[in-house]
Amino acid sequence: MSNLGINLLWLSVAFQAIDTLLLWLNTQSDPNSSIAFPVIVLALSALLVSRIAAGRNWARILLLVLVVLELAALVLSPGVAAVTFGRPGIRGLLGAAIPILEIVGTFMLFIPSASAQFRSKLS
Repeated sequence: MSNLGINLLWLSVAFQAIDTLLLWLNTQSDPNSSIAFPVIVLALSALLVSRIAAGRNWARILLLVLVVLELAALVLSPGVAAVTFGRPGIRGLLGAAIPILEIVGTFMLFIPSASAQFRSKLS
């Protein structure tokens, strides 16, 4: 089951890459805009998912903490939710799909069969 979770997380990273590319295309006309932060987040997301795919339990736990913080920000801060879900067009769809994929993918990493796979890699 952890393979499904990892695949969902990789799909989330792919959607982040598309979203970052679209953001970059939109900022070409605005010299005051920067895509440095989204690029850094994309790189760190890819690194974290690659470490999870390699069986690193610390990466799985770190992802859980980050997803819980992301979920808390979405629920507790209307401004974050508006920015995440309120974008027009394809970026709005990506903004909705990315957190859903991250939440479901992370959940799949912590079901009993997936947890057993991570424990077996430790021994």
